[in-house]
Amino acid sequence: MGIFDSILRKLRLNRSEDMPTKSMPTPNEFLRQSILNHNETCSAVGDWIVFGNGKYKMHGRLSDDDTNDRHVIRFDVEVDIGNERIIQESFVGIAEDINSAIGQAYSNFLAGSFHVLLAGLIGHKCEQVEGESFEAGNRVRVILENGVQIKSSIKLMDTKGVLGWYDAFVDAIMKQKFDDRPHWVRVYVAQNENQIMVTECLLDNEEWQQGISVLSGYNWPFMASFYSVRMFVMIK
Repeated sequence: MGIFDSILRKLRLNRSEDMPTKSMPTPNEFLRQSILNHNETCSAVGDWIVFGNGKYKMHGRLSDDDTNDRHVIRFDVEVDIGNERIIQESFVGIAEDINSAIGQAYSNFLAGSFHVLLAGLIGHKCEQVEGESFEAGNRVRVILENGVQIKSSIKLMDTKGVLGWYDAFVDAIMKQKFDDRPHWVRVYVAQNENQIMVTECLLDNEEWQQGISVLSGYNWPFMASFYSVRMFVMIK
């Protein structure tokens, strides 16, 4: 999965798909309702939520580290797009109350990947998702994304400094050679106490060196407080 996931695996995690209390849906029920709320059809089949006229399926699981008087919830989502290709995404929620932590993790998934997945896989029209076309060989491809998610322990007065890598990164995607299948890219960079803690870029779940080069070569602003940037992209 990558550096981001390795950090999370250091937590003492108790895996349970049925972790939520009565006030929170299970991961798969949350996924099912999220798809239905966007006027797309889906159904629960075993451990999966099947959508896209049966072509795709996804499921989710939760893990909890309830030490230090707070819950650190990790929400793992797998999307099976066929031919043994699975999109893997992970999101975290942190709170003293378990329902609040689960809600954060669910919300982070909706803000980070969900709409891009629907747009990239089944052509769902969504105002949150932007597309940019480019020529790749003898066909036109489209980069789909819904912006960069910024998390910080304090309010950042100027976000331009943590977004200045974006154009060069999109250029790197456009120069990459892709086959005709859909592809996906995940970016995660975290800074704390005046140093970069994590620089991660995955293409189809594998480390993508060209993307890492763009991110590593960028002059990230240093500060004592924590901030992170995350972006999920699909190439259609």
